[in-house]
Amino acid sequence: MTASENLRAGCRNMLQVCGGLEGGARLLIVCEDPDLGWYDTELPAAIAAEAEALGMHPTLLPVGGPDTPGEGDRIDAASEDHDAIVYLARIGDIGRFDAATDGKVRIMSYARTADMLASPYGATDHRAFLDLKAAINDVLLSADRIDVTCPLGTEFSGNVTDRKWEDAVDVAVRRFPMGVPQPVIAAGFSGRVALARYLTPTGSQPYEPASQEIGSTVFAMVENGRIAGFHGEDEDVNGVRGHYRFVSEKFGIDPELAAKAVAALGEAHQDPGDTIDVASSKTGIDAQMLEQIRDAIGGEGSLGKFASMLDRDGDGNPLDDIAGMASGLFGKK
Repeated sequence: MTASENLRAGCRNMLQVCGGLEGGARLLIVCEDPDLGWYDTELPAAIAAEAEALGMHPTLLPVGGPDTPGEGDRIDAASEDHDAIVYLARIGDIGRFDAATDGKVRIMSYARTADMLASPYGATDHRAFLDLKAAINDVLLSADRIDVTCPLGTEFSGNVTDRKWEDAVDVAVRRFPMGVPQPVIAAGFSGRVALARYLTPTGSQPYEPASQEIGSTVFAMVENGRIAGFHGEDEDVNGVRGHYRFVSEKFGIDPELAAKAVAALGEAHQDPGDTIDVASSKTGIDAQMLEQIRDAIGGEGSLGKFASMLDRDGDGNPLDDIAGMASGLFGKK
């Protein structure tokens, strides 16, 4: 196929195979400002053109970055008379852990340019990626022990204690292309993990500056799922520690408060009622703060896994276990 044909194939893969959309569908394409450097201008135009060729009715909605005030409300208003939303914008990643109750199809595109969408990454049948993900999940969750190594010196291992498959409804946005298997809870894992080139934020909690450069490899030393320290050149280790402190201060997350919040969320997840409301009433922690922490650890779907980790040392106090993890994450003892 030609480059143009490959791009059209990628568009059809996104819209028809991933989204299950048919002719007549009203499609809102949310396009982040290309000047921000994340998405190009050719991608939304190509998707809109192919949607029209398939008998759909596309509308382009330009938006700013994920921290632009009011953009979420503007997207919600624009989407009211649409059947589906394609996010060519980071803001789509922020809400992917929220439960969707309006029946709309939402697709978050990790193909950021037309070239990416036209490549095998974007044009390979989306169902094949889903099958690959399921196969990887099966291997990981069936294992008794996992050993992780890499050429830079990672040596990280532990036993798999939580074998529960993720619930697909935990993520309301369809991820395209699907390239991420289910996370494995590493509460009992130990060893060292090589950090190289950059530290970057998750898609669900963006911030600026969006990265911390690492000049030479830094090793995160992990003890029973907790970062106990960092080894490497002093300049790089200090940079990593400073970045962790920056993130904790930016989101107002004190390690001890985060520990208390994660434990409360894990317990509240098992109780009747709204998880955030229950956890807030038990701890007095602001609901908005609890929502931030919930999203930072992987959303509602991850809370059941955190609940199963509580009190892993068997001393009757679950808070100390989570406190150790949170304190290690932010470089404190």
